[in-house]
Amino acid sequence: MRSTAERKDYDERTSLLGLGEGMLILEMLVAAASPALVAGVFGLGSDAADQRAVFRIIALVSRRG
Repeated sequence: MRSTAERKDYDERTSLLGLGEGMLILEMLVAAASPALVAGVFGLGSDAADQRAVFRIIALVSRRG
């Protein structure tokens, strides 16, 4: 049987790993939604030229961040 200290360490590691997994899912959702968000903010459509502009904006923002 585990001691109280070992159990506490296990619980802390498990919660940290869970937090990391949750952040990964959140980051993927933001990355998937970012083209639509940028297009909406800048009023861009769905044609090829506007889509290229969306990804240029994302590239510029990600370089500065």
